[in-house]
Amino acid sequence: MEIVLYEPKIPQNTGNIIRLSVCINAKLSIVGTIPFSMDDSSLRRAGLDYYKEIEIQRFLDWEEYEKYLAKEKKTIKDIAFFSRFAKKIYTDFQYSLSSILVFGSETTGLPKFLFEKIYKECPNNLLRIPVSKRCRSLNLANSVSIAVYEVLRQNNFSGLVLYWE
Repeated sequence: MEIVLYEPKIPQNTGNIIRLSVCINAKLSIVGTIPFSMDDSSLRRAGLDYYKEIEIQRFLDWEEYEKYLAKEKKTIKDIAFFSRFAKKIYTDFQYSLSSILVFGSETTGLPKFLFEKIYKECPNNLLRIPVSKRCRSLNLANSVSIAVYEVLRQNNFSGLVLYWE
């Protein structure tokens, strides 16, 4: 599984997602610019020492990420995109252990150009995590956790410790 963050803005969220990625053996990619240093103490505190356990792939922009996808013989149609503006519920999507999950930034979500491209090419890959009307959206790290564990649930938590021996 690969988690992709598009221009995350909050180091604590990114740190939590680093920790989650290590704990479930997922790859982590960051696309675009970020306003904090990957050495940021807030990021390290949230990720504890897990940030040493992962190699984070960095891409300058979405175009560079799509070139990487092409080398991996994948396209935009192989990706699950998460947005509060999506119509399809995230549990109504079929995931595999090689799924790629893309999340937009905390402040703006997926960029407009990408949302429009997804809507045109693969609208069924735009997914929503339901929330009450009192809430715009969930915290990024929480959203990633919810989505990741649905992927794992659909795949019988393959590769994870299900109980302590």
